[in-house]
Amino acid sequence: MDKAARGFLWDNLLCMSVYWASAGTVIASLTDYYALPLALTSVITGLTATLSIVQIWGGLCYARIGRKSRFLGLTNSLWRVFLPLTFFSVLLPRSIGKIAAVCCFFIGVAIFQFAAPAQTEWMVSSVEGKVPASYYSLREMCFMLAYSTIFCLVNLLLDGAQRRGDIGQAFPAVGGLLMLAMVFSLVVLVRLPYPEDRPDSAIKKLPILRTALSDGSLRKVVLANSLWSFACVFVGSYAAVYQVGVLHVRFLQIMLWATVANVIRAIFTPGMAALAGRFGWRRVVCGCMLLYAATALLWSCVTESTALWLYPMGTIMMQIPIAGTGVGFLQLQVENILPQHRSLCFSIVAACSGAGAFVGTVVCSALVRFLERNVDILPKLGLRGVFLLGVLGSCLAAASVLRINARSR
Repeated sequence: MDKAARGFLWDNLLCMSVYWASAGTVIASLTDYYALPLALTSVITGLTATLSIVQIWGGLCYARIGRKSRFLGLTNSLWRVFLPLTFFSVLLPRSIGKIAAVCCFFIGVAIFQFAAPAQTEWMVSSVEGKVPASYYSLREMCFMLAYSTIFCLVNLLLDGAQRRGDIGQAFPAVGGLLMLAMVFSLVVLVRLPYPEDRPDSAIKKLPILRTALSDGSLRKVVLANSLWSFACVFVGSYAAVYQVGVLHVRFLQIMLWATVANVIRAIFTPGMAALAGRFGWRRVVCGCMLLYAATALLWSCVTESTALWLYPMGTIMMQIPIAGTGVGFLQLQVENILPQHRSLCFSIVAACSGAGAFVGTVVCSALVRFLERNVDILPKLGLRGVFLLGVLGSCLAAASVLRINARSR
């Protein structure tokens, strides 16, 4: 494997593991420590998806800027500092700490999303033509194994503190662990081959909306991504809040079943690539979305009395479709976007995806608040009714994927 490809693989598995390990149930546990309302917790856990809307400005800025290496170095360094700092907020007085936690998490995620189009363009352009078709699947599999390791360590720290009756003691240790991993990722980052420092005049003059709307293939990818992001808010993001704030699942159980699910996802990733070689990524992604809809339906049946056996099933089933959609959407974008327009078009797709997630987060938060105040509306389902919107959104996203350019079959 090419040296640059190995470098990007290591950078991805380190920094992305920390990014996602700090999200979901981990940030939900921090908001639970600060006793934030469930509706607000839903908004905060959804930031990893909704803030991708800022990628449109990040992609445009990267296309126009001359010193691309400085842009990549600065943005990548900043978010890797702010995100771990979120968990050191417990060292401050509680009234100040919860504000600091939300601000650090917001800034860290926002800068990550701002830099994402540049990072993706940098990686794709550096490894294109130098790696086999299985590279992205291998990259995803390695990330899942690294993420599972860091996620386990974080949840062991949280569970130990929870057993001692003071979960707040664990968060500085969590922040220290994440910061250490970020230091290693920065060492890898500075050794990667940076792109040439010059603005891209061809992209600079392109009107953003006309670029997106005049390309039929890109429009279809944008629509599918947006619907998928909308659906994920009501399944993956909400499930993280639901299992901590409603089911009160212990962190040891979360760690155990999430690790099993992540390992299964890593195992399924090359299998999804093999299926895509036969049927095309378009059909594989569509099938994964339908499985995700079935998973959302399963989660709508999980209660405190059924959690013992339905919670593990729901956690595992949620990760299997992601094994296909994560790599699949990247492949569909690469196939349907012209190379000279990638950084801008990546940001357009991500921004529209973020808009879909933002709408989903607003609807989800409002629905949670409404159901908490009006328990008689859905007496048998209650807060589990939120998952049904995930079923609908996943089915709509699956239908939209089938309309993507035939080059993806």
